[in-house]
Amino acid sequence: MTEGSLRPASIPAELATDLVAACRLLHAQGLLTYSGHVSARLPDGAGMVIHSRDKHRGAVTAADLLTCDLTGQAHLPADQQRVPIEVFIHTGIYRNRPDVQSVVHTHSPLAAVFSTTRTPIVAAKNHAYRWRDGVPTHPDPTHIGSSEQGAELAATLGRHHAALLRTHGGVIVAESIEAAVVDSIHFEENLKTQLAVTSLGQFAPLTDDELDRLSTGFNRERHVRRLWRYYLEDATLGRNHGTASLEPEPIA
Repeated sequence: MTEGSLRPASIPAELATDLVAACRLLHAQGLLTYSGHVSARLPDGAGMVIHSRDKHRGAVTAADLLTCDLTGQAHLPADQQRVPIEVFIHTGIYRNRPDVQSVVHTHSPLAAVFSTTRTPIVAAKNHAYRWRDGVPTHPDPTHIGSSEQGAELAATLGRHHAALLRTHGGVIVAESIEAAVVDSIHFEENLKTQLAVTSLGQFAPLTDDELDRLSTGFNRERHVRRLWRYYLEDATLGRNHGTASLEPEPIA
């Protein structure tokens, strides 16, 4: 049986390939660990696709993907696949935000650090203009394990593009899988830069005028496409040099 034949028929092949790549890439970046997850809205709007709760994030294949409705109910029999316990992070956001096509829940250590301070996340790097309207912190430190908790998180997120989960990690939302991956990496880079710069004193984050110029000057679609291609090619180079491959297997 080929990997392609294991893929649920309701998941478009390109979407499955991209979701597998996203999961592996974010694991390589340290943003997904033993947990954390990536999802995408199904094109027909009937639900979402997410990887199995039980699979190592760096070894996800198309066979490990499953679909569920926006209540978190898997379309496959429960004895075949298990959705992540915190699937309600994703379903809550998709129900509340029709503009969002992909959700990443990271287990970023830095996101957890910032979630326990009263220091706001500010723009320390150019691509952080994406979060100029702020990054709220969701006050619930427990697993988002119910529909009610998912709705509460979605309310905390509001119209923002990211949120912190207290002592837990982060949530990034975007218009595509590729954009969610790129944003997740940029978000982590901004946290690292802000933490480093504040240790030097006299921190001067980007001003409103600078953020205006950045937001109007960047071609987001082109940037996301370029960075996505870069990360995939970087993974291929790693494979050719004998390190673990992040390149998703072709899907029939």
